[in-house]
Amino acid sequence: MLAAVQAYLRAAAGSGRTVEMAGPFAVLLHPGTAMPHASYAIPHAGAEPTAADVALLLAAFRRAHRTPRLEYLPALAPAVEEAVTDHGFAVEGRLDLMACRPADARPVPAGEGVTLHDVDPAADPAAAEDLVRVQHEAFGERPTPSEVGASVARMSTPAVLARVDGQPAGGGACLEIRGGTTEVVGIGTLPAFRGRGVAAAVTARLVQRAFAAGAEIAVLTPGDEATGRIYARCGFSVRGEMLHLRAA
Repeated sequence: MLAAVQAYLRAAAGSGRTVEMAGPFAVLLHPGTAMPHASYAIPHAGAEPTAADVALLLAAFRRAHRTPRLEYLPALAPAVEEAVTDHGFAVEGRLDLMACRPADARPVPAGEGVTLHDVDPAADPAAAEDLVRVQHEAFGERPTPSEVGASVARMSTPAVLARVDGQPAGGGACLEIRGGTTEVVGIGTLPAFRGRGVAAAVTARLVQRAFAAGAEIAVLTPGDEATGRIYARCGFSVRGEMLHLRAA
């Protein structure tokens, strides 16, 4: 399963980003924002990078004025971590890779005062902009108007905005379904509205819609154990590890 998921993540990340090869790395650069998490590289399965390969990798990010980062499944390329940490990269995070199939999905009703809204950026750009802002602000980021516009332009569906008592409070989206796989991304809740079941309700709604649209498996990477427990409520279980590495 891991090889199929990694292939999906590479293909999905290439949509809306420029793709440049640097030795055994596919470098995926977001043209619309310099926010660090928007651009990253994925090594090929079995990659054993040389010092020259890592130099090419760093140069690709520097030319684009982006922060050098990697996001990948280390089980598929176990030699990469040592190769890049020897040249200035450090571990940014080790995250669980969680997955859910239709038979595993569990409905999670929205809590009191929480309403869920399916977002179509073409039909309702204002709601799409609210969703983008909420997603960024939930992670402590302040996007510029141009960055909001770029994110709305590449927004995929299903996408869900949660409101609490009418106020934008949280949301998330699924990336394009490819080969029966989708990734749930950008699940976030503003601090003032946390603890009200927003993230779980949004996630459950997203996977319900994704499976109705033909997805056979949904994957995601929680930021910590507490977040993982939220996704477990929706039917997700741990299937592997995702490694994030970053150079200064």
